[in-house]
Amino acid sequence: MYGFGATSAKAAYNLVDQTIRLFDTTSTRWAACADDAIARLDVYPTLGHEVRHWLDHVTTLWGQKNLVILFNAMNARALNDPAGFWRVIDAIRALRVDDLDTYYTVIYDRSPPQTKPDLWQYQLTCGTRFDIDGRLDEASPIVFTRFAHQHGAPVARVPFSVTALLEACALFAEESWRWALIEDLDSTDARFLARKELERDTLMRLYAPELAVYHVAVHLVANQLNIRNYRKALVAAENLSSLALNLPDDCFDALSVPDELHMTWGERARALLRNRDRGFAFVLLSMTAPPLGEDLASWHDEVLHAAGLPITRDAAHLVGIEAERLVDTLIDGPFSERARRLLSFGRARLAAQGVIGMPSTQGLDTTLLPPLGFADGVWLLPSGTEAELKAWLAATGAIVEQLEEFYSVCGL
Repeated sequence: MYGFGATSAKAAYNLVDQTIRLFDTTSTRWAACADDAIARLDVYPTLGHEVRHWLDHVTTLWGQKNLVILFNAMNARALNDPAGFWRVIDAIRALRVDDLDTYYTVIYDRSPPQTKPDLWQYQLTCGTRFDIDGRLDEASPIVFTRFAHQHGAPVARVPFSVTALLEACALFAEESWRWALIEDLDSTDARFLARKELERDTLMRLYAPELAVYHVAVHLVANQLNIRNYRKALVAAENLSSLALNLPDDCFDALSVPDELHMTWGERARALLRNRDRGFAFVLLSMTAPPLGEDLASWHDEVLHAAGLPITRDAAHLVGIEAERLVDTLIDGPFSERARRLLSFGRARLAAQGVIGMPSTQGLDTTLLPPLGFADGVWLLPSGTEAELKAWLAATGAIVEQLEEFYSVCGL
């Protein structure tokens, strides 16, 4: 499955069929959330994480491009048009490049963090991907963060992939729900205990090697902006991640590259910009951003100015233009109508929310949510019938098998 899971592996969002599965929540447990604050605290943060993945997929410029590439590949294969099968290769490569962490992440030390974990050191490095023949490709560099213990022993190496940015945004949504729901608990003691438990769990997750991809953006921002408060670091990471996910093509060439990266990475830094690498864009935004202020709107303008980009309102206009152009690149086929609906919804929401940061998933109209599947097989549908959903799942499942089958024989 192509998708993203929550930090607890309780749920996942599927990029291909645009559904959310709650693996650890039954429909009965979901119904209990209406009257049970503890049930809400258990379920809603996980759902908020996955809803943010869905929102980023349909509303960011990265997501809109991904939808066009994906639906064009599905239509080309469904129409059995060999002249258009190159779209299949484009789609699967795009999905795999976005999810670089699957192969390129290396965990050196899988020991779980202690009660008071050893704070990590970090270092930015730049490596290269492999080409289709298995050779190192200098034209396709990757930015990594290497984490190490204080005594120097390595912990993990994590790439700044699109996945890392998406997880920073989803983690912000998850934690926003959790913080708010704790304050809704009905007693002072319950709130105190929940805050203490969250504080302990947060520290353990931040320094869990297996979860490094979820927190790599937060670690970088905290260090670059000298932020010592987790919530503030998460806010900054989410804001800069959403900006990187919304950068139009023309803006990459305007990004300011610090002299230290020009000197150490040389041509690789230029290649990352040519490749429109959103992970590298996030790194540059973090390195050039001014200290985080209380007024986020002013900070947004300062971030854009320091990075060499247009100010907020102009950036939003450029993103809107590029998103509109994407619709014209859709090809006709059995999946086109759904693609156009998703793109239209996403463009409208992007225009309303702007290109930096996103309102919390709290309070989102449930009629706008994607289908939610529960652990007992029940589905919550914002629209349509269960028969229509089953037909959609069957169609996307079959077409994905065909896409992967074709991809596997290319080059033989």
